[in-house]
Amino acid sequence: LKAASYAVSNGTINAVIADGPGGPSAMTKTTSGHLWINTTNTYTGGTNLVDGRIYAGADGTLGTGILTLTGGRLMSNGATDRTFTNDVVIAGNVGLGNTYDPWGNPQAYTGAIIFTGGTDLNGSIRTIANDSNVGFSGTVSNGGIYKDGKLTLTLSGQNTYTLGTTLNAGKIRLGSSSTQNGGGTVISGPV
Repeated sequence: LKAASYAVSNGTINAVIADGPGGPSAMTKTTSGHLWINTTNTYTGGTNLVDGRIYAGADGTLGTGILTLTGGRLMSNGATDRTFTNDVVIAGNVGLGNTYDPWGNPQAYTGAIIFTGGTDLNGSIRTIANDSNVGFSGTVSNGGIYKDGKLTLTLSGQNTYTLGTTLNAGKIRLGSSSTQNGGGTVISGPV
């Protein structure tokens, strides 16, 4: 990529995506299509997942800039766990991890999705529907979580969000004694 912001709807990326000579490059995933990214990338301008699916074929597929999850689904391309070191903004309701066929059978994209940077919920209660295991080890702040999806959401950072935690499906695992700082409360369901 050159220094610009690119909109991508679907396809496969097998080349490394880097900043251009003019500065940072950014990517926005648009429409309901499927995008397969098989490389560890170094672009720094950020990524916005608006719609559709991104299948991550390596750690660090989405560069090093801010990862904004506005909609759609981010998932591994198989059974291998994928780690993202980006700071994350969750700006809408998102899906993370595996999907199911029309008969309720899990597909093959079971790898966990792991976020190690800070996560900003952008001032609202956000639905996180995870059908692979998902972990946030950085601080989660500025909003609340409505947990949906069948598998486990792990919160292991020193979190500061204040609008609570509602467990509708699956499980929530708390990785430290202060992960519910700031008044967040598990309202319903097993922990």
